[in-house]
Amino acid sequence: MSQTELAKALGITQPAVAQRVKRGMPTDSIEAAKQWSDSHIGQRRGKRPSQVLAPVGIVPTNQLCDELTVTDQLRQIAVAAFHNAKTVQDLSAASRTVKDTEEAHEIRKRDLVRSEQESQNLMHRDQVQTVIAEEVGKLRALLEAMPGAIAMAANPHDPELARDAVADYLEQVFSTLSNTGNALRVDTR
Repeated sequence: MSQTELAKALGITQPAVAQRVKRGMPTDSIEAAKQWSDSHIGQRRGKRPSQVLAPVGIVPTNQLCDELTVTDQLRQIAVAAFHNAKTVQDLSAASRTVKDTEEAHEIRKRDLVRSEQESQNLMHRDQVQTVIAEEVGKLRALLEAMPGAIAMAANPHDPELARDAVADYLEQVFSTLSNTGNALRVDTR
């Protein structure tokens, strides 16, 4: 049985078949080749070959880097197979393989760039806490100035009474916010 026939039957490229044959895959039947592939390839990777490339939202950046290296190696193997092709049929198959591996490599490069961009848009928890503290400080200053600013409008005959009433209410608000802030704190020890 030819490696091209095995490649079609297994749904892989001819260079991938050549690599598997070097590692011991039988070529006497498609069934034997499938059994060998299932046991050797699935165990080595810990998953089925079709599951190697996962969506970028799920794949960590380091895994994308590993996959980028793999797709680059596969591309190099495909180019070498193209240059070593002896027949028009092998040349055609190798050409398709080169195209497919180049597309897979480009997809992984885009996924890696997208993943890195997304990770750079995220802030560390300490940065988030600093920003929140600054913004809450500004809000607190505005709220503390509010009683004096609205006291006259609220009660022109006794602005001090209005200021005290608003200040008391704001103290309740600050107390609630403080308790909420304590409840949201994460213990990092």
